[in-house]
Amino acid sequence: MKYEKGFVMVEAVIAFSIFLLLTLSILPFYIHLKQQRANLEREYMARTALYNELLYQTYNSHHHSSSTTNFKFTFQNVQGGKRGCVSWYTFNGKEKKVCEVLFP
Repeated sequence: MKYEKGFVMVEAVIAFSIFLLLTLSILPFYIHLKQQRANLEREYMARTALYNELLYQTYNSHHHSSSTTNFKFTFQNVQGGKRGCVSWYTFNGKEKKVCEVLFP
């Protein structure tokens, strides 16, 4: 007991393996959160672009798309207003679609 200085190699290996276990168990959750955040940001951009297109078409009566995004717009005239839909693909490859109706 007189010459005990520092850590034993076994203690260092155990501490390192606990660190790896915690890191590798949290990493998939972190990646999932980043993808969800990116998907929500893309959905926000799609909804904003749809609303802007609906406003432009309602008051200017033709299609205007100044953005260079990967959104697909479809529009229909409904009774007293205009219905617009936007579709896009998430980072997981799933197609999402949102529709809104604007009454002037």
